[in-house]
Amino acid sequence: VIIESDFLARNTLLTFQDTMNFFKTILPLPGMLYLIALYHDTLIGHVSCIPRSEEKLSHVANIGYIVHANYRKKGVGSCLMEELIKRVKRHLSLN
Repeated sequence: VIIESDFLARNTLLTFQDTMNFFKTILPLPGMLYLIALYHDTLIGHVSCIPRSEEKLSHVANIGYIVHANYRKKGVGSCLMEELIKRVKRHLSLN
């Protein structure tokens, strides 16, 4: 469950159900990539890439990422972005 409210556009914390609803909506999208960073079985970051579906925007994707405050400035975000770029090049055809 996301609890770092300073980085969210919400005034209330997300519940577990909110998080599950988000995943049920976002993960089935065509071309969606969602990667997580784990450290000793603890989720410390994630990155998502959602290709735009509009014909004139097929070369565009929305990318978002976050790294837990305790693990920032340690290269986690860079690793996530590098892996995302590799996978996008392999699996998606962003024109």
